[in-house]
Amino acid sequence: MEIHNEFLDVNYCYQYYLLELVADNGNYYLTVPRAMKLLGISKFEITQYVEGINADLAVFSPTSHLKVNADGVFESQNIDEGVVRKVRLDYLKQSNLFKMLEFSLLHPEKNETADFCDALFIGTTKFYELKKEMTAIVEQFDLKFKKNRLVGSEIMIRQFIFKIYYSYFNGIEKPLQTVQTVADQAIDRLSADLGISRLPTTDKKLEIYIKIQYIRMHGKDYLTDHVLTAGFKEAQANLWHSVTQMMANDYRLNVSGEFEIEALLTFLFAEGFTQFEVNWLASDLQSKVTQLTQRFIEQVNVVLAADAGQTPQFQMAIQQLTQDLN
Repeated sequence: MEIHNEFLDVNYCYQYYLLELVADNGNYYLTVPRAMKLLGISKFEITQYVEGINADLAVFSPTSHLKVNADGVFESQNIDEGVVRKVRLDYLKQSNLFKMLEFSLLHPEKNETADFCDALFIGTTKFYELKKEMTAIVEQFDLKFKKNRLVGSEIMIRQFIFKIYYSYFNGIEKPLQTVQTVADQAIDRLSADLGISRLPTTDKKLEIYIKIQYIRMHGKDYLTDHVLTAGFKEAQANLWHSVTQMMANDYRLNVSGEFEIEALLTFLFAEGFTQFEVNWLASDLQSKVTQLTQRFIEQVNVVLAADAGQTPQFQMAIQQLTQDLN
């Protein structure tokens, strides 16, 4: 399941949706009645949200502006997807739900209700309202929020956290900056040892992955399952040694991190930072790779069947790709 806007406060959610509708994406014609119908809100609320949006745009993009003209049609100025994403990130950072999640992530030792109330400047009643909302959200991802902490499969917890930070922060600013130095040093060491190419998109993914791994391990929340098959450590000794040294020098943890090393190596493989044979992946991961490949092939076949107007050369190229994937 994908992360959307579950963590945004209701009013900010509507302001974000309205911004998305009016962003500069062609000659999209949006009237107030149409926006009211699409969002299920009143004309008064539209007026309030436009005022709120303009106040936010004045901070993040002073040349951007939104108004409704005399004919009841929205007119936007310099509101592109980049501006919308910056405003959306600000809405997230103001969300008490997100603050609750981040506090529980960064301070696993502080799990009393009073700790959260002090950190978020809220009362007990508000805390329990937020906790109820948090529980409903994480249950959609097969997780629980018990004793004010995320509970469930550790790999699922990390995937959930990763999706939130990558979805909102990517390309705008660096999240979890309290561990920025650790992440920078770890990535520099891995780059030097493994000779990996660093591209902006994959670099940001690796940075977020390492930050979450480091934080969870320091909170004594470890992975407990193999994701690589037996013999990998010996067969790929250089890869194994590089990650082991990084964890010892940069994470500074005196624990046996075999499962963590495997997980990071698998991430490096999946993102193209390093290469090894797919058959080193644990059988369940190999099955997932096969399923995803088959799903992609099926989608390609649907496109081929529906788009007979494409050139023969295009169809031959897609068919060859399908054969190669098989």
